[in-house]
Amino acid sequence: MHLPHKSSIYAAFVVGFARKYAAFGRKVVEKTIFELDTALKGHRPTQALLLLRFLAELANVSVILPDHLFDLLQHLLTLPAQLHVPANEGGDLCVFLALATLPWINSPIFTSHRGRIDTLLEQAVAHMQSREAPWKRALEPVRSAEGGSGSGSFLSAVPTPDRLETLYEALQSMAREDWKCKAILRLSESPNFAKEIGVEGGEETAEGGNAAMSGLSLSVSGADLQRRPWVPSVCCPIPSTIASVDTPMPDYDRWLVDELCWCTVSTFSGDLNECARQLLRLPLSHPQFEYILVETLLTQMLTLPYPPSLPIFYFRLFQHLALLQKSIKTPLE
Repeated sequence: MHLPHKSSIYAAFVVGFARKYAAFGRKVVEKTIFELDTALKGHRPTQALLLLRFLAELANVSVILPDHLFDLLQHLLTLPAQLHVPANEGGDLCVFLALATLPWINSPIFTSHRGRIDTLLEQAVAHMQSREAPWKRALEPVRSAEGGSGSGSFLSAVPTPDRLETLYEALQSMAREDWKCKAILRLSESPNFAKEIGVEGGEETAEGGNAAMSGLSLSVSGADLQRRPWVPSVCCPIPSTIASVDTPMPDYDRWLVDELCWCTVSTFSGDLNECARQLLRLPLSHPQFEYILVETLLTQMLTLPYPPSLPIFYFRLFQHLALLQKSIKTPLE
């Protein structure tokens, strides 16, 4: 579950075993819920997010019912109000985790459960409208006004949405396109998927997994969420003079690429070479993949209040990417 872009592969492995051994599916789901609960209590948001996306992929292949997944996401969304948790002490985190799981739901589930997804989005909007976020003012990039000398009298803050707000906008855009995207590997939508793993389309394949989901719940408390402050970061755009891609990408695909890079850097920050390898293996087919990857990492390095890793990490990461990517290795030599 620690490879951000391979949750669908893990789910395919599970469903292949679960159709023969129902107990296997139940154990996997029970273990996943336990690890999710532990990650939330230990304030490990990236790990919690990857586990939630794995559960979404299990729903895609019918190891668990989609309704059980939506019940879990609904529970996450309502936790801040139930536990009276402020936005910057875990409230925004719960909403972000629930919304950032939704893109991993496949198109058939989106079509059949559109009502539940719309309800989740409406609740997220209500949370964002009601939250008090005075810290956002401190995270807005400051620029000199045109013709200014750079002194304090000519500086002004540039209103910039945080990652929770841009995520919501990406989901709205994705919904208008019938939940289609190119940045996520969706094996469950492959025409040959059901045939290759021996599962008939639309059939429930693991009663054990469904039973495990219906009998388990999260035990995270308000004190657990408030242990460490968490606010959605603000990504400062790089200068517009170099921020141009000849082949445009939809906003939601661009957000997903940024999110996959974020999770990859957070997961592999201790191994530069492996981090570079995983970034180059992102399942994105785009003629300007290298440009998008560099732009995404530069934007991430400018994240406020702080990026996932130190700036020196990104400089070293670019070195490893240059050595590994064949398209730029020859010119370097």
